[in-house]
Amino acid sequence: MQDINIVFIVGIRSQYIKLASIQRAIQKFNMTSEFKINPIYINTGQHYSYELSQFISELDIHFDYTFEYADKSPLSILGTMQIKLGECLNEICANQIVKWIVVFGDANTTLVGAIIASRLHIPLIHVESGVRTGDKSSPEEINRIVADHIAKVHFLSSEIDEKNLIKEGLINNNFYSGDIVYDLVLDLSSEMKSGYKDFQNGYILCTIHREENLQSTLIIENILDVLSNYKRQVVFITHPRTKSIIDNFKIEYSKNIFFTSGIPYKELLSAIKGCSFLITDSGALQRESFYLKKRCLIRQDIAFWQSLIQREIHKTFKNSKEDFLEKLEWVEQAILKEYPSYSDFGNGKATHVILDTIVELSKELYQ
Repeated sequence: MQDINIVFIVGIRSQYIKLASIQRAIQKFNMTSEFKINPIYINTGQHYSYELSQFISELDIHFDYTFEYADKSPLSILGTMQIKLGECLNEICANQIVKWIVVFGDANTTLVGAIIASRLHIPLIHVESGVRTGDKSSPEEINRIVADHIAKVHFLSSEIDEKNLIKEGLINNNFYSGDIVYDLVLDLSSEMKSGYKDFQNGYILCTIHREENLQSTLIIENILDVLSNYKRQVVFITHPRTKSIIDNFKIEYSKNIFFTSGIPYKELLSAIKGCSFLITDSGALQRESFYLKKRCLIRQDIAFWQSLIQREIHKTFKNSKEDFLEKLEWVEQAILKEYPSYSDFGNGKATHVILDTIVELSKELYQ
């Protein structure tokens, strides 16, 4: 069997991090494997700000193709991305046989990658498959469903996710790998520091950015109002969209809250390691905090990683000050207890499982 040509498609912060884990693994894999993986990396540029993508250089992530957009409105990017990706893959396929296309997670990049793979009749692999919240008003939920139903191969970050696929009739080629971000966190653990030291009584790390939490100002207003008067100081990492809402609507907050823009990934992990607990709507941070043994309060009605909620490692809170205060009281008690032992996201070798499986499937399909 010749080299296995695989196109990896990413475009947002969390996907860049997952790609960093994959790229490190491929370098090691090709040094020892009889069958070599020839990767082609495409960055759709869905996230285009420096603050969101600065860790590309920090983690030594490299791309073969990167898209840029004149009109950076979300709908324009979505439409233009399909054209650019189709043209790019046609160019790639004119020179070599692409055996797989790999997409990650639930972003618009995932959706577009899946659709173009289908049109070009190239088998699709979906990493982080099977996640469901049941909220079909969420764009990410639709993206996940479409990608899973197009994909020929599903890699599961959590064992519980396979039940969702089976309910939808997807019973073939479902492989539990664990979370590839866990691989990266373990790899970087020796480089982590103890976080921010200039805060008394410990600090809360906070980030809110999802569309459902920014459709009105009420959620941000409630969170900032409660945290402005809280006993712990708060480091609030702001997404550009969140910061724009806070500034444009002149939402009030106290000096108890310290705002910072996107920070390098290693610094982020150090900040998680050093905090008392997190408040977030980020699916990535919910898992990264788990790997670093930190609790999360999650501003989602249905969190992505249900296993962590079911075992009361993290908790969700509703859009009300009363419920937020109640959950803050819960987490203050929870952090005094021993952190639960639980390992639904694998053993830190997810990338090895993925690459070994791809090679074995390639033997079956192409030899």
